[in-house]
Amino acid sequence: MKKFLVRVFATAAVLPCLMSSALAAGNAAYTDVVENSWYAEAVQELSETQILPGISSDLYGPGTIISKNDFATALWKLANGSTEADAEAVANWAFSMELFPEGSDLSQGFSRQDAALALQNFILNAVVNIPATLNIPREFEDQSQISAAAVSAVQMMQNTSLMSGFPDGSFRPANMLTRAEAATILHKLAPSCENLPLVISLPGNPSTGYSWNLEKYDEETIRVDVLGYEAQPEGEGLLGAPSDFRLAVYGLKEGRATLDIYYTRAGEKIEDAADETHITLAVDAEGKVVQLSR
Repeated sequence: MKKFLVRVFATAAVLPCLMSSALAAGNAAYTDVVENSWYAEAVQELSETQILPGISSDLYGPGTIISKNDFATALWKLANGSTEADAEAVANWAFSMELFPEGSDLSQGFSRQDAALALQNFILNAVVNIPATLNIPREFEDQSQISAAAVSAVQMMQNTSLMSGFPDGSFRPANMLTRAEAATILHKLAPSCENLPLVISLPGNPSTGYSWNLEKYDEETIRVDVLGYEAQPEGEGLLGAPSDFRLAVYGLKEGRATLDIYYTRAGEKIEDAADETHITLAVDAEGKVVQLSR
C-alpha cells in the first residue's frame, strides 16, 4: 500500500518555561534600550534566554526592523523549547507552519498585519492554548487599511492581547514590525508555549468518503486529540478540495507508543484500507513527544 507523507508542524511538548532560566551570554546591558521603557522587560528576558538576542554585544536594535528569519527563529525556539536553531530547519518549519508564503525572502522585514497573520497561523497550527478576552475587537481609526486577509488575524491579536493599536487609535497595518514590538509579542506569547503538543498532519480528502481513522493506542503514555480536517492552502474555500487531517499528541508519561492510522470509508475493515500509516513516538521524562519513525 502507498504510504502517505506525514508532515509534522510542531515538535514541542511539556517543557519548563525558558523564560525562567537566564543564560549568561544574554546578560549584556544594551546601550540603546531605554530603562523602564514599554519594551525593556521583554528585551531583557528574551536576551537572557536567547530567544531573541541583541544584534551585537551592546546593541539590541529596538527600533530596527526585524527580519522574517529572526522572528521565525524566535517562534521556533519557543515551540521547541530550545535556545539554538538550525537555519534550514527553521525555514522549512516556517513555511510548513504558514508563517510566511512559501519561497519568501526570510532576510526581509514584514508588516504589522503580516505579523498578525504569522502569529494566527502559528497559534492554530501549533495548537497554542492562549487565553483570550473574548471581547468584541474594536475597530481602529485606520481599519479600512487592514487587508481583508488580515482582518480576522488582527482581531485575534486584540483578543489575545498580543498586538494592540497606538494611542491615536490606529493599528498602522503597513508599518514594518520592529524588534521592540517583536520582543513584546514574544514575551507575552512565551507562557502559552510551555505545553505544546506534537502535531501530525496527513493529507486527505473527506469529499471522497475516505477519512483517516485512529486505532487504539497506549492511553497511559499519550493523549491524542483529533483536530479534524483543515483545507490545504491551495484549495482553501474550494468545495471538495484536498485537506489535511490533523492530530495533536500530548505526552502523559515517559515511554513509547505507536499510532496506527488507516484511510477507510465508513464501515470498512482495516484490511480494506486504501492507505495506512504507523507512527512510533517517544515521550521523555519531561513529557516531550517526538516522532521516531513511520
